[in-house]
Formats: sequence, structure tokens, C-alpha cells
Amino acid sequence: MDDMPYHLDTEKKTDILTTDSSTAGDGSRKRGSLSRKDPGAKTWVEWQSALRRGRKTILPGVGEATEANMTNGKIKVSLVSGQDRNTTVPEALALIADQVHIPDRPVLIKPNFVSVNNLLCATPVDAVRSTLAFLKDKGVKSFTIAAGPAIGTAEQGFDNYGYRPLADQFDITWLDLNTDETVTVPAFDDDLNAQYLKMSRTMSESYVVSVTRTKTHNDVVVTLGLKNILVGTLAGRSEKQKIHQGSKAINLTLAKMAQHVAPDLTVLDGTEGMQGNGPVSGDPIDSRITLASAHSIAADVIGLQAMGYRLDQVGYLRYAMELRRLTLDDIE
Repeated sequence: MDDMPYHLDTEKKTDILTTDSSTAGDGSRKRGSLSRKDPGAKTWVEWQSALRRGRKTILPGVGEATEANMTNGKIKVSLVSGQDRNTTVPEALALIADQVHIPDRPVLIKPNFVSVNNLLCATPVDAVRSTLAFLKDKGVKSFTIAAGPAIGTAEQGFDNYGYRPLADQFDITWLDLNTDETVTVPAFDDDLNAQYLKMSRTMSESYVVSVTRTKTHNDVVVTLGLKNILVGTLAGRSEKQKIHQGSKAINLTLAKMAQHVAPDLTVLDGTEGMQGNGPVSGDPIDSRITLASAHSIAADVIGLQAMGYRLDQVGYLRYAMELRRLTLDDIE
């Protein structure tokens, strides 16, 4: 397996929004640097203008717990190194336990099941088990485990990835987000025109815990805690396809959706990550990192850097930070 940092499959990566199109002396792109291939893509100024037109405060109940937890002091992100997730996940969560405050809402755990046929692209069940144990110690009595695969069904994922035995230890309800009742959220199409997407009602009403493997993504560079929630909450494959028709607006759409739903607690399991042709068909990388945060995007901001990328290379996370008026100085 390769050493850090993670790398993308540059042959498949297309039209990714960034603020930097750095090149090496021979004119080729540096590792991790990105560019727009579509000559019709919007300029950075136009993207910022569109973002500000859509600016709004986070809705009550959406990110409410995580944002409120950070009012007195800096945002904590834990980063633990080790090759046994049964040890590193509990340790990472223990380090930020004082910032985990669970409101009187149902608790929903969202693993990443983009496909139900490739364990490397899915959240390892041991990471979820450790997260459930942490939350149970915090007083949570029952859980919903929810998935909305792009390939296959949630039921197949729960079976194939060994999730069913969790019900022997915890009070669990299983949910397929692709068939859940929906609420409507605003977004953008590939030309930055308004469109509306249908997302899971259950997720919008829950305390949301994102548990995901660290992976590269050919459209948006990385799949971490926030994107796991945003794409997974879209109810059905047709809704997911609406934001994957092209990359021009996907970063802006993800940031805008994050105003309506975002993780209250994030666990990033990079014990063994995925790089290259992600998020489905990449290669393993022995990165041995685990991160956790009780803030909606802070774990991702640190996680992408641990993977070897810069914040200005991941458009949707930079936008999400701007909407929250969050800077790197706010995170410890």
C-alpha cells in the first residue's frame, strides 16, 4: 500500500472548482493541484457572488448542537494515529467528549455505503460499533442507522458489511434513506440556476452522526463527514444524479445544502483509506489516522490536510467555512 499523502485518479477527475491552478515548471499540474477543464466554467468571483446571494443562517435544529457547543473556546478536532480502529476510534472520541452535547432529538448514525459490494468504499462496522458505544455511555438509549447507497440497497449493505449483529448490543432501527419521507432543499444546477432537491425528513429531524472512511473523490477531491451526510440524505438515485451531472455547481450545491443538514458529530476512519479512483473503485492506503469532532465541518477541514490536500483545493468545504465565518484559527 502507498504511503501518505493520498492521490487522485487525475485521468477521471474533471472540472473541479478551486482557487488555485498551480503547475509545475514543465507545465504539468503539481500533485493535488486542480484546474478547470471546462472553458465555460464560472470565475471565482462569480462563484463567490452566487454563494453570497444564497447566504443564510443555519436553520434551527440544523447544526444547532454542534455550533452551540463551540461558543466558549476553540473547536476541538482529535487526530489519533494507529492501525487498530477498535482502539483509535474510542480514543479519538474520548478526546472531544467534553464538546459532545446531545439534545433531545433522535440519534441517527450515517455510515457511508456508496456501494454495497466493495468493503473498501464503505464504513467499517467496527468504527460504527465504537461510536455507538461512546454515545450509549453518553446516555443515548436507541439509534437509527441509515444509509442511502448509490449502488444497491441499504438492506444489502447492512447484510454485506456485517452490520446486523450490532442489534445484539444496541437498540437499533434500520433505515433506507432512498425510501424515506422527504423535505425539499434549495440547490443549484450545473449552470448555477436554482433547483430543488428532496432529502430525508428523518435525517433533517435528528442528531446526525457521520461515520465514514477517508476517501478521495474524482469530482470534489475528498469524501469525508460532511459529504457523506449531504449526498446520503438525498432520497433516491435520481436526486443524487442531479448534483452529479457535472462538477461546475456541485461544490456550491453541497455548501448550500449544508445550511439545512450537517453532521453534529463526525468520525473519520482513515485506518485504511481509499485513494485514486474514489469514491467507489480506488485503492487502499495505509494512512492509520482517525479524527473526530463535534463540529459540523471541522474534522473534514483537518482531515483533508492530513490526507495531503489544501483547503483551497476542496471547494465545498471552503464555501461551508465561509458561510459559517469559520477560519483555521478557530480550530485546535
